[in-house]
Amino acid sequence: LDLMREQMAVDIAEAYRLSKSAVYLSEQSRDSLRIVKSYFAQGYILRKQNRLPESIALFKRAMSIGERNKLFSELTRIYNSLGIAHTFAGHYDSALSIHFKSLQFNEKYGTKEDESITLNNIGFVHFKLSNYQEAKSFYLRSLEIKDSIKNTFDADRLLINIALCENQLKHYKEAESYITRGLSICGTKCDPIIRLEAEMGLGLSFFERGDDAKASLHFREAYNISKNVNENRFTAESLINLAKISTRQRRQIEALSFLDEAEAVATASQYPELQIDIYKN
Repeated sequence: LDLMREQMAVDIAEAYRLSKSAVYLSEQSRDSLRIVKSYFAQGYILRKQNRLPESIALFKRAMSIGERNKLFSELTRIYNSLGIAHTFAGHYDSALSIHFKSLQFNEKYGTKEDESITLNNIGFVHFKLSNYQEAKSFYLRSLEIKDSIKNTFDADRLLINIALCENQLKHYKEAESYITRGLSICGTKCDPIIRLEAEMGLGLSFFERGDDAKASLHFREAYNISKNVNENRFTAESLINLAKISTRQRRQIEALSFLDEAEAVATASQYPELQIDIYKN
């Protein structure tokens, strides 16, 4: 497992091979904790590889063994990861069910930090369901807990999530303010994913205000970052947004080119909700 973690950022295929060895050895040992840790690790890598059905199946196996053996130290991250995998697969009812189960568990056995993470995850599902006011309320509850315990971990991403809701609620100035706050937390050491989400948020803000030139710059930057870090979901979303700009400017052939590329990415990555958005456009 240690070797697998070292390889994850370098060679995801090698990391997966190592996780298979870890699963085999843990099953041979018949140690429930080791089995759960190995199933979770392999499930996490499968999610990173966009192999969502396989990832979900492994997380469920880990959850079943963890619950049966009362491995409370492992269950919070299993619930969160299973819920996220369901969200990416477009199984929103299953995602909400797991996340609310996680919330109840954390209120009883977990920490305030765990509770904050789960509230953020619930907000994300509501965002994907286009329940933007509901999403914002869960994000703000998550932020309130972070502020109360003075925990800045992932606060940058949380602030950008709130900004994305504000964009959808047509509060564009508020959205830019939250993005600025989020980027100020990580400064010059921002994780590429944070920068990616910030670029998407700014692109949406300018797009909704009709400033296609600035929106296009931010969406193209989001596209470039997503390609560099292999975040296929954001690659497809950037292309969809660029297609919307082209459509608004009556450049239909260009729009179709963006959508064709987005469809190839979404299909290969098993993101059905993105495929729906592509076909609608």
